Amino acid sequence: MKKMFILSIIVGLICSISFAQGPYAMSIGSGAGSLSFTNFYALGYVEGDDGTFYYDATNNATSVWNLCFYICNTANPGTEGYWIDKAGFSAHTSRPVNGTIIQNSTQITNTGMTFGSTANLTCDLQITLSQPLPNTENIAKVTWVYTFKNNSGSPLNLRMIMFLDGDMYFPPGGSYTDEIVGATQSDFGAYRTLCQGDDNGSGLVDLNKGVKIDCDNTIDRFFGLSNNTGPSYFWSNQAPYNPNGPEAVYKIADIYANTVENDAGGDKLSDSQRDSGIAIQSEFEVPAGSPGQKAITFTATWGLDQTYSEVTEWDLY
Repeated sequence: MKKMFILSIIVGLICSISFAQGPYAMSIGSGAGSLSFTNFYALGYVEGDDGTFYYDATNNATSVWNLCFYICNTANPGTEGYWIDKAGFSAHTSRPVNGTIIQNSTQITNTGMTFGSTANLTCDLQITLSQPLPNTENIAKVTWVYTFKNNSGSPLNLRMIMFLDGDMYFPPGGSYTDEIVGATQSDFGAYRTLCQGDDNGSGLVDLNKGVKIDCDNTIDRFFGLSNNTGPSYFWSNQAPYNPNGPEAVYKIADIYANTVENDAGGDKLSDSQRDSGIAIQSEFEVPAGSPGQKAITFTATWGLDQTYSEVTEWDLY
């Protein structure tokens, strides 16, 4: 019996550890404020159409077309740049290598990710779905915590970009071309981030039917995409963004930095409904050590149940 018990523990542990990168199904809650994915990958990206969110008790829609990340050593961004996006989305072939993956319905951990051309850098990733205020607000949240570890003798300066092409179909029967995008205050400091979603009827983002992305480190640059071409062309450096996409310049290019497309008034809010997307960029140092480490947290929050405003305090968390 003792041997049988030990064997059952071993089998249980093996079953909890996945050796594949995905896709994984994840979900949190039910009814209003619930969020579910079927194409989440252990490196942190999401393939679309995915991210089904219930913005009230009965109405839901997918909200993600592509959700991606980019990491580079700013000293050598061309040879030490790594893409976290779906295969076939672009020609990106330089990717982090998965570590040990454990997954359940609300969390993925990927421990010991490595970076081929940056020998002394490793990373642990924890992705978590949550409902910060369950049963009181129609809110759901995804958190990505990338903990970088540096075993070299000198600091590493890294840059990360989070990109979301959010094809939302709110309300039922709506179109991904119905969205607007705008800059708003970050949850984490005195700088701005981006949100996108349905027009509330007055030309403002209705965040009950939208999403906000954020980072706990300084957001050095943001770019709100609003066009008739398709935001994902920015990520893959194709027209109309060639040659200024991140694939070419390894950052949000100077000409796009801290701007919103389709914004004639310069108020960092798109002027009309288009196909929309959002990108934020953060730079940070990972100290030398044995190892030195730095954790960076990105978030995406659905259903804030408030209307976009440059002066609104996002104090729900």
